[in-house]
Amino acid sequence: MRLDDRLPELGLFLLGAVLRYSMHVSFAPEWGYDALLHWQVVRFVAATGTLPSADTLIEAFHPPLWYALAAALVRWGGDGVTVQWISIGAGIARLALVWLGLELLVPKRAARVAGLALAAVLPVQVHLDGIASNEALHCLLSAAALLLVPFTFDAAGKRKWVLAGALGAVLGLDLLAKVSASMLIAAIGIAVLAQLVREPAAPARERALRAAPWALVVMVPLLLNGWLWLRNAREFGRPFVSAFDTKTQRGAVANLEPRRASFFVGWDTAIYDRPYFTAGIDPAPHYFEVLTASTFVDYWSYSFNGVGPHRPATWVMNGRGVPAEVMTASVRSALGGTAIALATFVALLAGLRAAWRDRAFGRLALWLAPVLATALGLAFAARYPNDNYGVIKSTYVQFGAPPLYAAFGLAVAWTLERRRRWPLFAVLASSLWAVAAYTLYCRLRISLLPL
Repeated sequence: MRLDDRLPELGLFLLGAVLRYSMHVSFAPEWGYDALLHWQVVRFVAATGTLPSADTLIEAFHPPLWYALAAALVRWGGDGVTVQWISIGAGIARLALVWLGLELLVPKRAARVAGLALAAVLPVQVHLDGIASNEALHCLLSAAALLLVPFTFDAAGKRKWVLAGALGAVLGLDLLAKVSASMLIAAIGIAVLAQLVREPAAPARERALRAAPWALVVMVPLLLNGWLWLRNAREFGRPFVSAFDTKTQRGAVANLEPRRASFFVGWDTAIYDRPYFTAGIDPAPHYFEVLTASTFVDYWSYSFNGVGPHRPATWVMNGRGVPAEVMTASVRSALGGTAIALATFVALLAGLRAAWRDRAFGRLALWLAPVLATALGLAFAARYPNDNYGVIKSTYVQFGAPPLYAAFGLAVAWTLERRRRWPLFAVLASSLWAVAAYTLYCRLRISLLPL
């Protein structure tokens, strides 16, 4: 691939890099989600060289990789060092991997350009790529693992063993960043089983030999994480621990009513009025409505617009300022984001169907990743029904994001194939423009639309 043949893609990548760098310029690290609580763990690790118990510090239930890297930076540069750079660097590197994956796996250039455009400007991802937490590192490692998956499926002989080992190592590191990466192993496992069932019949020994390299995708993460899972099992009776399993947060989900059916299937228009907390939650919570709002708008109002806490603004959402111009851009982004989400969902279903039909098991694993990401998020929010604690998280910040960018790109390319579909292209293009307008105004104060 020559860059002079990919000038639009290079421009989108550079725009994405500038947006992520802007988080250092106009977004203080302490403004991020639970930033001071994450910082407590970093300082503990830097001071003691050990990990705190999950029952002592609120964010200590997370796996240790990001905290260890941040603590190493602190020990090298002192308390004044900006650990935010880990997230910014990881975000830019992940965007490069998304671009590479689109080039290698998506044949239609229109789909690649549209997918990369969404990845460059998606509000929730730009936001998380500048917040001092484990999210951006987790997203980077997940993108690397997803990129390896189809090539591992297509490989044979020694090459398959090498790629499976590399995939296992990346997944092991990913699990050391965030436990939700375990669902990637589940997506791969389902695709491997589908391959064993759907491929032409073969002797049992041959099938076993064909599946043997995939054992590394389980064994290597076990070797890297076993010590941590054993510690969790001793302390909490389970290998994977959430905040609500610890003494510090257990009371936040005690004696709460179970979710109603409307949580799983309900929707109203609240996010098109003011797409901030508590829209979509009060008077009745709706999972997919909040999921959409938190993907395309700073739904929890954590200063993505550059207005920090306790500063005057036209609106105050969740204790933080939202200027009138940002509110206008937010509503447009929520509207455009809904169209993007619908198109992505339809394209994802089509991709799953095509992968199953074509017996393309590597692609099947990729399409399964966002499905399992959504299912995991839904199950978590249903199990811990306290919406004041932000239990609904955007799937785009989980491991499923790269296939979702590809799905949106394929939807855009499909609308260009026939003239009668061009009105749908106009809808998706204007929706992406509205989302980009929100991000660029919040981060760079550039107006793509009148405000």
